Amino acid sequence: MLEEYELCGIELEDLRPLFGETADDPMYATYDVSEAQRSRLEEAAEVLIDLKNYDYCIDSNAIGEKEIH
Repeated sequence: MLEEYELCGIELEDLRPLFGETADDPMYATYDVSEAQRSRLEEAAEVLIDLKNYDYCIDSNAIGEKEIH
């Protein structure tokens, strides 16, 4: 089963340090969500993240306007 949630109110520059990436990393990879990111991503996705029963990951399919120069 697969569900997708849009992350609202969080920018790429917020995600980079959350996942230990550098300021210039485009984050094209898929990132597994752990307890360290759970709270912030719950807020952005407006959904409860149940890491005990499900696996979660994030990936991007677009770059926001702030990132296009």
